[in-house]
Amino acid sequence: MSLRLGAALAEYLRLNLQKGERNFVLVEGVSSRVASGMVSEWDEALPRLAVVAPDSSRFGSNSLTDVSGTQLRNAVDSNGVVLVLCDGEQVPDRQGISLFESVSPSVLLEKPQGMILLCQQKPVVDPDGAVRAVRDAIVQADIATRPSPTAVAAFLDKVASGTEPLDALPLLGAFVDRVAAGERAEVGRILDNLRLAAKRTSEDLLRPSAFPDFRKRAERVLGSRPSLKGNGSAIQSATDSIMRSLQSGSSDLLRELSFSEAREIFEKRSESLAATVVRELASYRDGLDPDNYATGLPWESYENCAHSLGRGAEQRAAAQELCDLDDGQRKQLFHKPTRTKLERLLRDKSVNGSKPSCPEAAIVRATQQLGGAIARVQLLSPSAPALNTAAATNQSGAGRILTIACTRLRLGGLMRLWDRHGVEVDGLLLRPADDEEDLGDVLAAFGDAGLSEGTSLPPLQVRIHDSEGSTVQVDWRPDLDDLGLLRAALLFASDAPALTLSMPKDPSLKEFCGSEQPELVQPVPPPLLPLAHALHTTSRNALERGLSPELLRTWADAWTAEVDKQHDSESDSTIAQALTLAGGVLREGVCAALTGFAPMKAEWLAQQLEALWALLVDPAGRPGKSEIPDAAQASTGIARATAAHHPAHLRLRTEDIALLPSSEGRFWSLYGGSSTRDESGFADEALSSVITQLLTLQPETAGHLRCMSWGPGAADLIIAEATR
Repeated sequence: MSLRLGAALAEYLRLNLQKGERNFVLVEGVSSRVASGMVSEWDEALPRLAVVAPDSSRFGSNSLTDVSGTQLRNAVDSNGVVLVLCDGEQVPDRQGISLFESVSPSVLLEKPQGMILLCQQKPVVDPDGAVRAVRDAIVQADIATRPSPTAVAAFLDKVASGTEPLDALPLLGAFVDRVAAGERAEVGRILDNLRLAAKRTSEDLLRPSAFPDFRKRAERVLGSRPSLKGNGSAIQSATDSIMRSLQSGSSDLLRELSFSEAREIFEKRSESLAATVVRELASYRDGLDPDNYATGLPWESYENCAHSLGRGAEQRAAAQELCDLDDGQRKQLFHKPTRTKLERLLRDKSVNGSKPSCPEAAIVRATQQLGGAIARVQLLSPSAPALNTAAATNQSGAGRILTIACTRLRLGGLMRLWDRHGVEVDGLLLRPADDEEDLGDVLAAFGDAGLSEGTSLPPLQVRIHDSEGSTVQVDWRPDLDDLGLLRAALLFASDAPALTLSMPKDPSLKEFCGSEQPELVQPVPPPLLPLAHALHTTSRNALERGLSPELLRTWADAWTAEVDKQHDSESDSTIAQALTLAGGVLREGVCAALTGFAPMKAEWLAQQLEALWALLVDPAGRPGKSEIPDAAQASTGIARATAAHHPAHLRLRTEDIALLPSSEGRFWSLYGGSSTRDESGFADEALSSVITQLLTLQPETAGHLRCMSWGPGAADLIIAEATR
């Protein structure tokens, strides 16, 4: 190693001495081996090389004895001298060489050219690859962490003998390192390695109070080594050896630990989530029984997911896939803190309740993200100034009116419950859904909103605050089912009590929410007038205070009691049909539709609201974070439920056969109509989720997907979804 260093130093001087002039250079404090390396590469074209060493005989004519510095400087007929003083040696009259230019072997480490010279000496080392990263790191290192020239020469000799450069790093005073297959050694990583290794003997690191933490981390890190995993005694023995090397300052520590292990043990650095997940994936996989089905899982793809956790656009999908994997392994894969961090990535500061349309489910997810009790509900949009303007008669203004009216109808009951228990609820959410002071004529807004042409409403935006100052925004865009429920409530709450509405066209959901206003069917059979008043009262209360399970259930019970009463009497078909179409819409003699106020639909909706409210309030009605396990997932499942095929058919007194559903939404059902389109979009979304799940589980089916459809509109729906 010293021969390499001496030869490189001789070459450096050959390249840098001023030609044609007398050069006086002093090299001191080097070993005899370095001096020998210089002598082996010196030639007559250079200034005289004079070596002062304990054993002068080994340097022959280059040995210097009994000559003072002044004599060397004043020698005639020479082009100068390069004086080498080996360790501990001096010359008489030191003052005579005070003007000699001092050159140290460390000059070779200051620039890349010097490192190249070291690599070029025999045995030659390829200066590229991992060696290039090492030599660049040495040049960039500060004086406190840069290895000595002798250590660098020893490193290069070791590499020349066939040792991998990163395995030979302990010779430079760094930890042995490993990089994954296909990856390159990085300059920054080697610099970090040199800095950490330099700290291993510092007082800051060797505080006695830090040793227990070091031991604990060392046991954890060593326990993940494949060669030690599961062997408690071997882990303990390896940990003891590391602690001894650390406390004694032994360089053995550099070989006992890899750089990655040393960072985990000695640096209080937070491991990235991606690195933690990769480590825990590997640990779990290594511990699997060879016969376990999980050994056949695509672990490489899950590792790729882990690396995506650091990329903003991909981290949510990656976190979801890793959580699903953990669920499939009965949550035995990740440690609890890791699982918590993954679930945190799935949380949104803005929660969407539009697909499917269910604002309560979005509020459940929002409250699960908040740390404290619900303290305030703030309406962000549509705001009061946006509602109370002359522009409310245009399409966008009408849309804002319908959004806030749907919100008051759907969430009014829940907001009033929260308000009674001390939550500060925005006053605009507590007003009637048909309040003319700030909304004007809500029924007229249906004619201006362009809903039959496919125009969607502007979203509701509500911010929920907890008692600790955290907030989550809830976004919800009412769909046609919500609008159909609102329009039905407005019509049934009008001055003349009625049981059934009438339309000249098929009462499809889009037509019912369009510009043409349905009419009230008159007259109501006298025996059913009390029931018509009950529907009128239910609709009026729903508009005033919002929907609630109790309100809807009371209406459904009243209808059930009337059905039982009329069943016991000899009622005619007119009364039977009026009871069948209560809360419905009729196109005389052709088809009919049931709104959300049809008793069976209302009963279903009451059960859905009751299940959702149970996730938002405790038994005493106080709002807060649900203690029910997986409340967010439960709310999503409830939101996806529909009242489709409930009931499965209708009978009209003018038709001999039962009318089957031809188009259905979440609440709305059209029976016997000519329209077979999925106007609510719910069937479209449900089928899309099925196809997506199929392609996720069996991607190969994408090339030969075959589907069978049956029923009105089924072929159009499945072709559109399969193509998309």
